[in-house]
Amino acid sequence: MAKKILHKPRDYQIEAFKYAYLKKRCVCVLPTGTGKTLIGLLWATRLLQEKKAKRILILEPTRYLVEQIASYYRKIGKIDAQPIHGGFPRHHRKKMWNSKVVIATPEVTLSDLTERELERIDAIIIDECHHTTGQDAYAKLVNKIKAEYRLGLSAYIPPSRRQEIKKFIGDIMFWSWNDPRIRQYVPEWIGEVYEAPLNPHEESILKRLETVYNIVEDKYRSTVRLAIRFFVRDGALALSESLEKRGRMYNLLDGTLLEKLKHARPAHKLPALRRILSDHEEFEKAIVFIDRVSLAFYISEKLSEWGYRNIVLCGKSRRERSVRDILAEAVRPETKIIVSTSAGEEGIDLPTADLLVIWSNIVSTLRFIQRHGRLLRKSGKKLKFVAYIVTPETPDIDSLIDAIFFARRADVDVPLEEDALKALIKKSIKARVIELLEARPLPAEWIADALNISLSEAKRHLTFLVKNGDIIYFYTHLGKTYVARQSFHLILEEYDDYFDPKITESIADVSLKLGRRKRKISGAFSEVLTKVKNLAATKAISQMVISVQVFDPELKAYHLVTIKYNYLIDTPLLAELVVRNSFSYAERKVGLI
Repeated sequence: MAKKILHKPRDYQIEAFKYAYLKKRCVCVLPTGTGKTLIGLLWATRLLQEKKAKRILILEPTRYLVEQIASYYRKIGKIDAQPIHGGFPRHHRKKMWNSKVVIATPEVTLSDLTERELERIDAIIIDECHHTTGQDAYAKLVNKIKAEYRLGLSAYIPPSRRQEIKKFIGDIMFWSWNDPRIRQYVPEWIGEVYEAPLNPHEESILKRLETVYNIVEDKYRSTVRLAIRFFVRDGALALSESLEKRGRMYNLLDGTLLEKLKHARPAHKLPALRRILSDHEEFEKAIVFIDRVSLAFYISEKLSEWGYRNIVLCGKSRRERSVRDILAEAVRPETKIIVSTSAGEEGIDLPTADLLVIWSNIVSTLRFIQRHGRLLRKSGKKLKFVAYIVTPETPDIDSLIDAIFFARRADVDVPLEEDALKALIKKSIKARVIELLEARPLPAEWIADALNISLSEAKRHLTFLVKNGDIIYFYTHLGKTYVARQSFHLILEEYDDYFDPKITESIADVSLKLGRRKRKISGAFSEVLTKVKNLAATKAISQMVISVQVFDPELKAYHLVTIKYNYLIDTPLLAELVVRNSFSYAERKVGLI
């Protein structure tokens, strides 16, 4: 076994690795959550160690998985795995392909490598290998690569695709989720993310909307922001419907936008929906949540064309039959899909489904919880899936991230792995916030201006990023001032004097949270500083509330200022900065310096 691997493999992972290594060409099918990535890492490491492969290509369906798997290989396997995707400039990617282990999307691999270069690949790992059928980039690539060693990994392979996958990759071996060795690691509901990118014409529409947003008066920005949300969340059909009402949105965006929308796809997420249904072809019943009623009926028509018997459940104004009649048809086995608007979230007992598709990503915590809480029932009979469709590089991703974040704070278990959530963040506006705060500390108002977003939206992103551990804040004359966690040392370099308290007689009471334990510290500045730094050297402080009694030399009295730091303080240096900030800010707050 490879000595460099930091994680100890489970017995079924060793079993799968050995099977794959001996077969040379095969597919290992294990449920989500059982550690397929480690199986691939063991396989790749052994091939490199025994010099049976000089160049290994690992295919991932999305950019965020490319980054995630590359990070895993570097951290756990100590392998210098190179991530390559469309986010890197083409001229930069050229050198990156020289690495021994490359993790890439099929699209960028086809775009960058010639057939001769593809022939130089000795081994290939095809993650989510159920995509290697049909005419997509996966299929084209697997046909062109001549690698002797091939390993396919997947959580599920539809029966209709098994023969073709076996032909191009190798024999298929299944590890059942009911296997007692595996069952303990598998959640009953599994969350997946499907990307629905805009095409060039649709991207031009989005750019136009963003341009209008940047130039209109502040009081109209929320209307333009709503138009952007309609477009990236639900599609051109939804935005067209809003513009056709000839209201404020129509006037702000100029009616000529309607003409451009006619040449866009009515629903750009439709291919992703079809892919989801195809990937889970054995589902018994699916529920698709869509916000727009008109879009729900449009999707229903498409589903009928694809051969799925379906029914639309919407609000009273558009309902042609009673809820009782609709639900009676919905529970019939032959009704495969229920297309539901918000009417299906409130008070209506929808049938049990094994596939939930979230088309319209919403920020509303209540509605998000209603969608999941009413449907994610435990039955123990089979694996079930929740598929989220997102438009990458747009506010649609942020809506999904925020909804998941606030739902989890409300103790609602959302079936999406942490690594997948972190990867999504890298493709959202939140990533731009972090990038901005890596250079300098800024208050929320300045962040909103820099990113051309509303103050409420900026604060929502900041709340998430603080809770997620990506950024921290201090208190200045501008109020809360944020900085990227990894860059807080810049504050010491540029604003060190600002953090020095001037009144030595001030005292403080400090309440700390150390995991589940609480602790209190009291004393003058030097005492508090020493005690807090010593604590942070051995334990992470999850919250600190400092009540500073600032001594007023003229009045010979104290002014009380209470300050809260609601983020992880896990180093003595950060602890020192927080204590210094609390005393110095309290002095400024009461106007003594």
